[in-house]
Amino acid sequence: MAVYLQNCHLLPEDRLAELFGDLLVGADSAKHLDETGFRIGGRGQWLHVLCMPWLTFFRTSERRGSLVDGFRGCLVHDHLKSYFKIADVRHALCNAHHLRELQALAELDGEA
Repeated sequence: MAVYLQNCHLLPEDRLAELFGDLLVGADSAKHLDETGFRIGGRGQWLHVLCMPWLTFFRTSERRGSLVDGFRGCLVHDHLKSYFKIADVRHALCNAHHLRELQALAELDGEA
């Protein structure tokens, strides 16, 4: 969507950033947060992902806990401590993460 708006509708980069900033913090629907490690130019980085029903936002950072500010509504995430530092939102824990953790207990630790 960003490429389309910038190249086909000639929306300047600063206005595009403002638009997506408004969309990311303004919606009251659930937002799903996650992060994964990867390498850029041989250096460790973190890819942060924010998903909503109509938009997925990606950003990279050298810090795992580096998050976008200004959320509202409900945030669905794993147990990363940084997520719980986000104030004035409802927190919901991701069941996909719960299931992976339970599966690891069964397979790796031999728990029933």
